[in-house]
Amino acid sequence: MTTEWVFSFGKDANFISSSERGIWGFENNGTNYKHFIEHVKPGDRLWFKSKGQVIAVATYIMMRQRQNGPLVNMDFTNSDLGWTGSEVEGTHLVFYDNLYDLRHADLRPSIVGAAPVRRYNYKGEGINLSTEYPHILRYMKPSKKM
Repeated sequence: MTTEWVFSFGKDANFISSSERGIWGFENNGTNYKHFIEHVKPGDRLWFKSKGQVIAVATYIMMRQRQNGPLVNMDFTNSDLGWTGSEVEGTHLVFYDNLYDLRHADLRPSIVGAAPVRRYNYKGEGINLSTEYPHILRYMKPSKKM
């Protein structure tokens, strides 16, 4: 069964910049991230929410720890990914495909709380992302970048 996850962040420009590579990153610094790391599986659905609005949905492929060191970078740097500011450091990289740009869909689900990543469970109010997904597949085409 597909699990749905919601990533919440304030600076959508960082997500948009790295979308062409199909990558998002996060710091493993909380119980929400640990839960995600332990339970996410290929094929799960990733919803990306910025400032209360869902801006994209994609299909999870894999995740790995980022390998950047003081002398040699084995992974993309923040600069390579177009990430600015301190919001995204990214000890882990999440790889996804089948990206759908939803910035113009005005999807604003009723998700309460400030958790940066959470398992999505519809609570009976507002937009149900799970029921919107088949409509997204029907009326939109996936893109390589936002």
